This record gives sequence, C-alpha cells and structure tokens, in this order.
Amino acid sequence: MKSATLFPREKSLREIFAIPLTLAALTVFALLAALLGDGDLWRCLAWAALFAPIAVILRHAAFGGARRERAARKRPRERA
Repeated sequence: MKSATLFPREKSLREIFAIPLTLAALTVFALLAALLGDGDLWRCLAWAALFAPIAVILRHAAFGGARRERAARKRPRERA
C-alpha cells in the first residue's frame, strides 16, 4: 500500500527559491533605501520593506504547522 506524502510532487528550483529570493531582494532594497534615500518617503519604504520578512516569519510561526497537521490527518494510518 502506497502511503500519501506530505508533498505530492517535486518542486522546481524556481518554486523552491521564489519566496526566499523575493524576501532577500526586499531586504536589500530596504537597506539601500535607508542608507541612500533622502526624505520621509524613503524611510517609509525602507520600514515597509524591512517588515515584510518579519511578517512572513510571524505568519509561518502562527499558521505554518497547521498545514502539516492537516496533511497528517488526511494520511491513512498504517496498521502494525
């Protein structure tokens, strides 16, 4: 009997690294905006861009385990 896996198909490199690269680009933009930008607009953009990775981390910490728990409940239990 074939057991269900947590990830039903393999992901491409683009799918795996899309979010981390986006967060890295936002962080670099925020740091450059804070260092080189002049004025309140650049400060606001820098703060908003620096908050994005923190928001993703907080969201994953709050709701990330729910997906694994749902997948574990859907899997049929193996009998000994």
